[in-house]
Amino acid sequence: MVIWLKINGTQAPTPRTCKVGRYDLDSENTTRNEKGVLHRDRIRSGTYKCEYTWRLTTSELSDLTSLLSSETFTAEFYDLTTNTYHTCTMYAGDRTADTVLSRDSAGGVLVDYSCSLIEC
Repeated sequence: MVIWLKINGTQAPTPRTCKVGRYDLDSENTTRNEKGVLHRDRIRSGTYKCEYTWRLTTSELSDLTSLLSSETFTAEFYDLTTNTYHTCTMYAGDRTADTVLSRDSAGGVLVDYSCSLIEC
């Protein structure tokens, strides 16, 4: 069984979707000239950004948002691009929560929650 994400050693709920990306960071000196030719000053390569979505109960959502509430945290996640686990310091970027309305009143409220985790 794949453990998709741990925050500070605590396993997060299994996400519905997971998107792992790696990005380069350029300095403010990166520009294009009049001919459109890029003069790049890359200062860091391979920075992780992971985007997750979950469908959670309100109780599960409370637990997850508590895990993500620190300014930064240690995240261990499954990297789809390398088929390995990776650990790094990250922070929670954009977060959204949408209520899933059910016709079954006994089913309780579910929330579709999305969050980006970005490497520091």
